[in-house]
Amino acid sequence: MTTDQRPELSIVFATPEGDRDLGAALAALAVTLADEPHVELLLVGSGQPTPVTIPPAWTIRRYPTEAGMLVPDQWGVGLRGAEGELIAFLTPDVHLLPGWWPAVRGAIADRGVAGAAGAIDLAPPAAASAGVYLARYSAFLPLGDGQPVARLDLPGEATLYRRALLLEYPDLVRAGFWEVGFHRRLVADGRQLMFFPQALAIYSSKSRVVATMQQRWRHATLYGFERVSSRQVSRVTLLLRSPVVPLLLIARAVRRAVGSPAGRRALLRGLVPMALYSAAWASGEAVGGWRAARAPSAPGDAA
Repeated sequence: MTTDQRPELSIVFATPEGDRDLGAALAALAVTLADEPHVELLLVGSGQPTPVTIPPAWTIRRYPTEAGMLVPDQWGVGLRGAEGELIAFLTPDVHLLPGWWPAVRGAIADRGVAGAAGAIDLAPPAAASAGVYLARYSAFLPLGDGQPVARLDLPGEATLYRRALLLEYPDLVRAGFWEVGFHRRLVADGRQLMFFPQALAIYSSKSRVVATMQQRWRHATLYGFERVSSRQVSRVTLLLRSPVVPLLLIARAVRRAVGSPAGRRALLRGLVPMALYSAAWASGEAVGGWRAARAPSAPGDAA
């Protein structure tokens, strides 16, 4: 890519520290986008990717961050530095399938939507990984071939966006890329999100139960803080609801999963870990809401 040519696509790849296999996800990305020369790859974080063959025309930039930074914060670093007309966010755990690019790019080009994504399938799991899959992706399970449908929400990973539309919300951009907040704003402003029921990505992870519980708790504290600070819910309501939240999350995931082969596979292995992750989320959300009541403003509030 020449220096005066802006990339069509920016891929923001969070690279957390540890022994997670970044190489497999990067290799899948290189295969999926092998025929697309106008790509910039932004590697954000402290992880060290395994060397893989990347198309020579791609632009690759690294953004080192401090250890322990949450993935949405790493994504935010990449969003603020990206230059592509279109943008997508990835982690080592989600690998793009070959049909991803033509499907989501076509939805944005032909239908004019703000964002597009497909279902996320499950690689043969360990119990811990299956639990994460249920907790994070039960709303995005593959349901076979079919026409894309409008949705109010899409997964954080493997969704393609018009980058300019994300930048219309500078208060959210400053706080990172927390996809739920962006999706709410986009839909409220009349923009459309499109979901393909067939799998366009696959979840493959070596999750550990304790580490995942800690991560879910940290995410939930920030989420609870934001909800109370933005007056979406009161601190008292959040605290009173917290004991039943794990049951509600589990029931919702089970209801969604029984209709999908990938979901049923995950239930067989991951129901107990998911219960632990749900309890970690509920307690973290309650703690975040309690802290928000004592703080002057929420993360990402407009200055």
